[in-house]
Order: sequence, then structure tokens, then C-alpha cells
Amino acid sequence: MPTSLTATSPMLPFRGDASDSNSIRVQSPDASSTSTLDLTTADAFQDREPTAKRNWPMEPEVGEAASQPEERVKTPELIRFTPDAFKHVVATSANRHKYTRVGAKKRLVFKLLKNESRLIKTIFHSYGFEQASPYSQHFNVLWTGTHLRSHCLRSLAPWQRVNHFPRSYELTRKDKLYENVARASALFGADFDIVPEFCVTPRDIDRFRRMCSTGGSRQPFIVKPVSSSRGRGIFLATRPEEIPLSSVLLISKYISDPYLINGHKFDIRLYVAVTSFNPLVVYLYDEGMTRFAAEKYVVHVKTYDQQHVHLTNYSLNKHSKQYVKNERADAENTGHKWTLSAMLRHMAEEGRDVEVLMMRIEDLIVKTLLSAQSSIAAACRSYVAYEANCFELFGFDILIDNSLKPWLLEVNLSPSLSCDSPLDLALKSRLICDVLTLAGVPIVNPRSGDTSLSPRSASRSAHPPTTSPVIGVRSTKQRRALLLKRQAINSLGRIASAKERTLDDVARDHWKRVEAEEDRCGRFIRIFPRKHTWLVYSPLMEDLGSENYDQRLYENLYGPESENARDATALLVRRQIMDVNTIVCQDEMDPKVQKLLKPVLIECVAYSQRKTVLGGNYPVALPRVRTSARKRTKSLLDLYANPRQADGTISRLVLTNPKELEAEFGPRPVTSALTQLAETETTQSVVRKARQLRLVSGLLVE
Repeated sequence: MPTSLTATSPMLPFRGDASDSNSIRVQSPDASSTSTLDLTTADAFQDREPTAKRNWPMEPEVGEAASQPEERVKTPELIRFTPDAFKHVVATSANRHKYTRVGAKKRLVFKLLKNESRLIKTIFHSYGFEQASPYSQHFNVLWTGTHLRSHCLRSLAPWQRVNHFPRSYELTRKDKLYENVARASALFGADFDIVPEFCVTPRDIDRFRRMCSTGGSRQPFIVKPVSSSRGRGIFLATRPEEIPLSSVLLISKYISDPYLINGHKFDIRLYVAVTSFNPLVVYLYDEGMTRFAAEKYVVHVKTYDQQHVHLTNYSLNKHSKQYVKNERADAENTGHKWTLSAMLRHMAEEGRDVEVLMMRIEDLIVKTLLSAQSSIAAACRSYVAYEANCFELFGFDILIDNSLKPWLLEVNLSPSLSCDSPLDLALKSRLICDVLTLAGVPIVNPRSGDTSLSPRSASRSAHPPTTSPVIGVRSTKQRRALLLKRQAINSLGRIASAKERTLDDVARDHWKRVEAEEDRCGRFIRIFPRKHTWLVYSPLMEDLGSENYDQRLYENLYGPESENARDATALLVRRQIMDVNTIVCQDEMDPKVQKLLKPVLIECVAYSQRKTVLGGNYPVALPRVRTSARKRTKSLLDLYANPRQADGTISRLVLTNPKELEAEFGPRPVTSALTQLAETETTQSVVRKARQLRLVSGLLVE
């Protein structure tokens, strides 16, 4: 892709203390060039070639798209996020504008939807972002706790980023996850033996009765609501009579022989970033969390109702009197929450081969994503106009049994970003900064007109974009509906124009994008595609179409695999990865397997070598953002000041128990009760009050 940036040496992610530096290095999305932005001058982000239309992308004039050459399209620069910005967002900082001027110059905007994470707000405010209303369409990054509707995804501009893929509930909803893995197991065999035997009630209640009869009278099963989180609604059962049939539940065999550390059961939370599903591109963060049960593990039917013995969820165990909180970031192996690296070092001291363990965990993660790849890739092809629009951070919960076999428990849609301890903050602040850097947030002014279509895409589109103003419509709600409909129609033209490119052009773009991500991945390790992954996993992948983007990307990165011993070698590798009883260390592997997996095992060493050093460059507490940096757009300020000004705000509250609301406000319609409450209180107060009554789950955006 052409660019006017001056090429310099390749950049590295921010490491160490950069407080004395007055420049930030940014990179073009195609990795063809990098640029150093001077932050000491007032015009740090002035364009190199000022013109009347210098913001990218701009909507072309009528008849201009076909004649505008592609070389004139300027590639926007990307932001490198770092927790070092926390030092300069406070009021006492001597260099307070070092990072905030990054977003202030272009008036960058972020938006939160069903998510009020203080960490997310602090990071964006530290870079000069303004927070927009949930109803605003002018934003650079949308961080949401739920999935977006299809018309919202279709209307995204190429420089906008959203933290979820469409239909990723195929992984994050427990029943969907287990069913996808079971379907893959039926297609490809024992390679997908990564989840315990399960059933979903009330649909499979007869199957559960058979599981109880064959497993013995005291065989424990763990019961989970399919769409809950934080350990809510989880319990152990041994008989069908203990299972309520009023809701959908996932029932799986309880793993009664977990690996114990100091007598306590634990699981690990790993952070997995996906930047594309077709082709599949997966990154695993080199640090995670080890979460212990507060009480020592005992296998007895009398303890099945004791949550602090059998469940490892932090949100449950923190209420136990025996729970020990971690007080220092550098004390990684104290209390009931450790880092992943501290746990691995402890296991290595006990004589375990932790590199083989992490290799098997990486294998589990890749297979889990492959089981749902076809569904999510099909949704992306239908709803996402630009491949770079979506990224996702998954939270994988994994349990290790006594034979060092990893078991998948669940995949979290929005892993918790609460920072209740210095250890949480040190890990999660760097994690989110690395995720945003990996996603590639361009420095583009979101208010520079109707930028839903770039000049490059417009020139290819078979359907010219609709750019006429919305006239004759007075209602704000009708204007918004027409605008969204128009943007959806325009996006269909962008999707159609993508078909005009050849497969080689698309594959080349995938290759450039992955190479660019490799330069800015920070502490993320790319586990797919990686050397020899096509050899090992191609027999386990479903056919996504004739494009073969996964194979094309792999061959562009590493070259074609040898066809001579492909099938035999791949089968041997997969068997030895799954054989936890015979293969417990690297020396017991076949020499061919050792040679092929050597690069993977070398990279797995990094997981146990990561250490948090006392006095290192990490935040010890979330800073108090100074008032001048805590910016909000006019739409958000108006929403806070007058909640009724937003059309339909009150009617969009999701009611879950109208009878309790009627008891609270009297025998009158629910909407009238909420409207009366809104006359004297802000929208947040209304929602907070209704949540206290357990009436609502949040605001919905039409």
C-alpha cells in the first residue's frame, strides 16, 4: 500500500520507562513503513503534505471515485499503547500532554456499551480520547460487553475498531462451545478430547439419567447455567432429581482428580487474542492468572455443597474468610491468586515438564477455535465489510488434572478487567495496551464527514455510495434509522467490491497484515499460524470455501509443506500431543516429533520465565485522571444532563421482573414508572436503581 511516511528502522513495543522520551513511534497498517512522531512540538500531528482534504478516509464527490488514483490515499498512522501513559495523565505530571496530545489533535473518540471498566476508560483518556454516548456513530474504538447487531457491523468505517466478532457466542456460550467441540470430535476423532462428557438440560435429561446410571451412584457432575459468568448458579449434583428443569443448564462430568498445589484446587485464566477468523490468526498472551480455591481440596460427597473447596472463581472465593489477597505485584506466588509464570515455576520445581504442558495448552486453544471457525467466519463474511474492523480478547479457563492433561472449562466473552490487587493491575494494564496496539487503531478524526466508505473502496464498488443528505425527516429516531439503513446499503457495495479483487490480492493483504501485527504484538505470542501448524492442523480444519485463505497465508509466511511424509508425521505429532499417560516429557517423544516441535517448545519457555520485579515499570494503582483529560463528547454530556433527551432511552431498559417494579412504584405501567423516576434523576441513576431491584440488565442500542 502506498504511503507518504518516512521509513525508519522496525519498531519494538514499549518496554521500560519512557518518561524521559519526547517521541512516539507509529506504524502504517500494512507494515510497509514506520514513522517517529515528535511530541515536543505543538504541530506533532500536522500532515506532511497539507491539503484541503487531508483526513483519511474521505467520501469522494459525485463522479470522483472512478477518476481518483489509489496512490493519493494516505495510510493513517497507528497508536502504540503503553501503561507508561498512566504516569502523565495525573494532574501532578510535569509532562502531562506527552500522550494525551495523540488523541487530542485528531479528537479521537471511544465508546463503551454495556461495559464500565475503569481500566478501559483510563487507558483511552490517557491518550486524549473523548468518551462518546452509546448512541453516537462517530467513534474510533467501541469496547462493548455484548455482541453488536448486523447493521451496526455493516456500517463501520475501515478505521473503526470493535472488540467482538459476529457470532463469537459459538465459543463463549457454554452449550454452544461444548456442542461445537463435540461436533468436531465426531468429525475428526479423539484429537478433540478436550472437554469432559456433557449434556444440556432439559433437552438431554434422559441422557443425563443414563450418565448417572453408568457412572455410579456417587459420580459428581458440575452444573452451570449456559450464559452466566463469575461462578453464578454453579453447583455439584449426583442425581437427576437435583437438576431443575426450568432453565437451560450445561451438565458435565466433574474432574475429581485435579492437579493440586499446596493442597488447593486451581484453574488458569489465559488471554487469547484473535485478529481474524478467515484466515485464523491467534495470539496467546505470555502471562495469565492462576486462581485457587480458598479451602483445601477434599473429595467427599459431604463437601459437594462447599463452593470454596470445589470452585476456583475469584468472585466467589474472595468472600471466604480463608481467602488470602495478593498485596504486591512482585509477590507472584503468594495468596490465592498467582501469575501463570509463578505456577509454572512451582510445577517445574516439582519435576514437571512445563514446556510440554504449555504446548498441550496451546494445542487445546487452537482446536477450540477451529471447532467454531466455520460459523464465525461465515458471519464475518456476511456482516463485516472491512477485515480489520473486528478483534477479540477471549478468556480461556483451563483445568489441569493429575496426569497433566489440560481440560477446557469455558471461554469468556469479556474477561474481567477489574483490578482488585496490584497483581491484577500490573498484568491487565499491559494486556489491554497490547491488545489495542495489536488491533491497530488508526489516528483518524471520526468527525471528518461521512467516512463510512474510503476512496479506495468506492472506486471498486459496483454500487456507488448514497451520500445525499437526509431531508424531509424531522424525527431524530427516523434520521438515525435512515442513516443506519444507508450505511448498511453502502457496506453491501463494499462487500460486493471485495469480490472484484483476485484471491492472490486478498491473500497478499492477509500476509502483510499478519507481518504488521508481528511487529506490534508486544507480549503476545502467535500460536496460529506458526511453523508446521498447517502440517499438524490442516487435517482437522473444515472446508471454508475454495479461497483456502488459511493455506495461502501459511505458505506466504513459511512456504509449502513437504508432501512426502505429511500424513504420517502429522498423525504421529497429534497422537503424542494427546498421549498424556505415555509422553510426560520431551525426551519421551519420537525424534521426528521432537524435531518438528522444537521451535514450539523453545517459545513455550517464555511462559515460565516472565517475572514481575519490584520497582519495575508497571503501575501500582490506577491513576486519578485529571479533569482536563477526562473528556466527554457533547452527546454524552447531554445524555448525563437530561436522560429524556435521548430518544427512547427509558423504553430501551430491559425489564426482567415487572411485578417487582410494580410493587416498588405502584400499580401503573412500567414505562410510566421509569419515566417519572427519570424526571428527577439521571439515566445512570435510573439504571442503578432498577439494577438494585434486579429489574434490568442494561441499556440496549437500536
